[in-house]
Formats: sequence, C-alpha cells, structure tokens
Amino acid sequence: MAQTEENEIIELSDEIILYPNPSDGNFYVGFSALDEIYSIEIISFAGQKVFEKQNTSDPAISVSHLAKGIYLVKITKDSKTIIKNIVIK
Repeated sequence: MAQTEENEIIELSDEIILYPNPSDGNFYVGFSALDEIYSIEIISFAGQKVFEKQNTSDPAISVSHLAKGIYLVKITKDSKTIIKNIVIK
C-alpha cells in the first residue's frame, strides 16, 4: 500500500521571518539558511489570492500595488507550509 506524504502546516513558527512588518509593500522573506527555494502566496482576508511566486530563492517580495491592510502569507518549503501575517501600510 502506497503512503501519501502530507504537508505539515505550521502557523506559529520562527523558522521564517517577514521583515519589515508592517511594510510599505516591499518586504523580505528570511530563512535560517541562504538561497532557500520556496513558493509564496499572499492572500487577502477576503480569501482572494493577490500574489504568487513559485520555486524562487529571491528573498525580496514587492507588492506595493496592494491596498493597505493585513494579508496572509503562505510560504511552502520542502513539505512544510508556514502561514504568517503581513501588514501593508
């Protein structure tokens, strides 16, 4: 019988940091190691995906076109998904 690998979702983690937070729409994704490959989604509190970038190692994220508010940031690296908040001011 084949086993399925489930993604681990972590909401409270210091493994990844978003800075600066609050942000003007330009922020960085910080990992404990450099050049980490990850995917990122930014989701409004209305549930709409407003930004997505797949398989990147660039720590700089620019979403200055977004309206002011609080957004969910979903970062997937390996089999882990980490959810954080970012405030765009």
